[in-house]
Amino acid sequence: MNSNTQTHTHLYVNKQMGMVTLLTTSLLLIVALVIALGGYKNTFYEVKRSQNEIASRQAHWAAEGGVECGIAQYMITRTIPASILACDLEANIVPEIIVDSTNSEVVISATVQRREVSRRFTHSFQAFSGAIQSTSDLYIYGSTSIYTPDPGQLSDNGWECIAAKYDGELKVVGSIDNKGLNHGLPPYDGFDNQRKNCATSHMTSDSNSSLKNDFQFENDLKVFESFFNIPIKNHDQVKSSEAFTVLEGIVSGSSMIKAVPNCGKVLTEQLEKGNSKLWVEGSCEIGSTELHALSQASAKTKGILLVVHEGLFSVMGTGSINGVLFHFNQDFSPELAMWEGFEAGVYLHHESNDFELPYRERTSYYQHGSFTVTGGQFFETPDPQVAIFNNSLAFNYNRDVIDHARQGVTSTTWKKGSWRDF
Repeated sequence: MNSNTQTHTHLYVNKQMGMVTLLTTSLLLIVALVIALGGYKNTFYEVKRSQNEIASRQAHWAAEGGVECGIAQYMITRTIPASILACDLEANIVPEIIVDSTNSEVVISATVQRREVSRRFTHSFQAFSGAIQSTSDLYIYGSTSIYTPDPGQLSDNGWECIAAKYDGELKVVGSIDNKGLNHGLPPYDGFDNQRKNCATSHMTSDSNSSLKNDFQFENDLKVFESFFNIPIKNHDQVKSSEAFTVLEGIVSGSSMIKAVPNCGKVLTEQLEKGNSKLWVEGSCEIGSTELHALSQASAKTKGILLVVHEGLFSVMGTGSINGVLFHFNQDFSPELAMWEGFEAGVYLHHESNDFELPYRERTSYYQHGSFTVTGGQFFETPDPQVAIFNNSLAFNYNRDVIDHARQGVTSTTWKKGSWRDF
């Protein structure tokens, strides 16, 4: 082989090796480009995902802020405002406040960019039932009529109606007539009895006063805590709330106990000023000459709340109060001599009396005459204080009146699990 042939063969081999190298390099570059493009795609996806998560969390916290703004508006009166204000005009965040009709829980929610946040709390409405609840011993002399009981729960046999709950002695001298749910006013607006009355097991109607399950004994009954949704030791928080007008008694008279003079008249004047939640610190008697005006004043409201704390409490005469009467003693201990100077004292001091002396000596509440309350009567007093009802007693349970009376004065509790408390 001559030299020209060898040179040509060498050049051809070198040329082929260069093409292989170029091709290999191109393939490596293509593979690297594919890998780079794939990595860029994943990176772009992660960046976009992170941006979406940030936007989602921003919307979430904006909605949280809307909920807290709604809470601030609700807590002013603990009622749903007639007009709910926007919390952020630029973002148009307007909270929604509703009451869940199935359990009476308050639901406050806000939505931002389809991100909804809601929280729930309760006033313990469902834990409260009955037109009378009492830790005082109850002594009822005369006829007792339950025109409207608390319907309770519906069973196959009818409504498990509740007339009263008590933790102590219940003595009845006279007849009891639970008129059930087919007559009189409904227990609350929109109530449907579903063509059923109180179950026979929950409907006392016996001239011999043989009580059935509509009168319920409940050991360790906590009337104050159930009503205000706050421990009794924290009662000053209720008293000092903006909703209450506090009337301080003064020490006067032969008994030297603290009382509000002309209490019924003072209460009427407060109602006429628009103060429907009244806290009397000391004793209070609504006299027979004062009851009519007080009845008329309360009828103009949706329901008053009268709390008498640390004293004697009496209601005299014929009339009706639209609202709730709450007698609450802690350290006060009644004595028969303390009733001197009260209209009720004339009846309690008679030697010939329908009520035995051991009961009268322990009486801290006395009611005389044909008198009724359209909401309820509640007693939280230490054992062995007595509430006496003389002549007749009429129960008229109205949940709407009770709920209205409690608005603005009941403590609220978040529903467990609804606000990062697990």
